[in-house]
Amino acid sequence: MKAGAKEVYIFDHTCDNWVNCYRNSGIEKAAKSAGAKVVPAGSESYYQDITIPGGVNLQKAKVHQLLLETDVFINVPILKDHESTRMTCCLKNSMGLVWDRGYWHSNNLNQCIADYALYEKKPALNVIDCYNVMVKHGPQGISKEDIVLMKSLMLTTDWVAGDAAAAKMLGIAVEKIEYIPIAHKMGLGNMNLESLNIKKIKM
Repeated sequence: MKAGAKEVYIFDHTCDNWVNCYRNSGIEKAAKSAGAKVVPAGSESYYQDITIPGGVNLQKAKVHQLLLETDVFINVPILKDHESTRMTCCLKNSMGLVWDRGYWHSNNLNQCIADYALYEKKPALNVIDCYNVMVKHGPQGISKEDIVLMKSLMLTTDWVAGDAAAAKMLGIAVEKIEYIPIAHKMGLGNMNLESLNIKKIKM
């Protein structure tokens, strides 16, 4: 709001009950205290059809109507281990924007994740939460031993580069996260971190 936004909305199509997820994560309290509006995403009625030109396995999807209406979309993924794709971060976080995640899982999940990134409404900024990172047994974890305190935050306009850097934080070779090289080859971002101007700030 301080940056001049008229309204700020927060939403995520969660796997579990969205009310509990918003409350238990602390997102609802933080958002409301900052003047943002927390929006439900647990009903198909909130979603509208879009087409994804050039998609290999994913040519259409239903996305939350707020994504279509907003002027600026900021992606805020939490870095963590994931049993299906080895990692959840920027690109995979787009599954929180769509209604039918089941289609992605049954039609080459990694390719669908990359395909979705072709959609014209891309994040203006990706803010990656790497503070308490689930490094195993993701996406939900089993115990506190699955969490490592990394106290880090990454900001990037390139979600492929963000995911490449996130993979390194988890100690996983970038090539092992299948959707990253797929997205790189599709021209959706740059996974070659050595070619980028990356600034590190210690606070």
